[in-house]
Amino acid sequence: MRIVGGSNWHSAGAYYGRRGDDYSLAYMSAESPQTKTQIAVRAAGHEEYPPDQSQGGNWRLRKWYRFELRVRPPLANLLVDDKLCCSGPASAEAWQDVGLFAFDAAAEFRGPAMRVLAPSVPVVRAVVQGPGWGSCHTLPTRSWGAYIALVAKFAASDVGMAGARRDPQMGAVPPYVFHAVIDAGDKLSYDGAFPAFHHSLFIRSFLNCYRYFGDRKWLDRARQLADWNIAHSSPPDCLYPNLPFSTVWEGKMGGFQDRDGLMLDKVGWMGSHTCGCGHNGR
Repeated sequence: MRIVGGSNWHSAGAYYGRRGDDYSLAYMSAESPQTKTQIAVRAAGHEEYPPDQSQGGNWRLRKWYRFELRVRPPLANLLVDDKLCCSGPASAEAWQDVGLFAFDAAAEFRGPAMRVLAPSVPVVRAVVQGPGWGSCHTLPTRSWGAYIALVAKFAASDVGMAGARRDPQMGAVPPYVFHAVIDAGDKLSYDGAFPAFHHSLFIRSFLNCYRYFGDRKWLDRARQLADWNIAHSSPPDCLYPNLPFSTVWEGKMGGFQDRDGLMLDKVGWMGSHTCGCGHNGR
């Protein structure tokens, strides 16, 4: 795509998810009062241009750029020349009624195409580089994508599985079910975990990995842990029935410092993340 002219804004790009007069826009503005990329939304007759869905740039007139819009609800990414510029929301119907546009500009589009997004292609929330970003002196040792992949690989490695406690009904389960700590040498000497708190965060993390990587194994892990907590919740005839235990100690629900206590402030976390294990992990 290239923008070849215009009187002021020199903006061109794509619209998507159009429903009546509501739609989303992903576009580039070249040599305008504010050269940038932007994901904007029009809803109920009003257009919104959130600053955290925009990124400044040095886009020039009459120069060809590779303009790419990746959509995997609930997020959309705008890339220019394979570089992630900004992100924004995308509804489940975002792939419907997609088209190209130019606003206050003349633009040329070469070989536009619409393809199925491979599960391995990430769609992430972009970090907007604000004023002063270029003067930062500390550079990251690895990209965010590489860091996420490294942490996810460890989470799914089931380190210490051979020495992990087994569930009497379910048999072998991942070490994080009964053990909150992995010692040096991959040992699991800490014989306890915190379901209501830690397990809910694990479930949320696995669901995020599923959305990020597109691999169903992450959704399966989230559901496995959610099912375990449902099966091991508080008794149906107690004061607070069917809620996640605060602790599991030496293979038994409850124990340690919290004994048989339930942390009610954690119930919402477990409930919301467990609901996220539903249809397609939404």
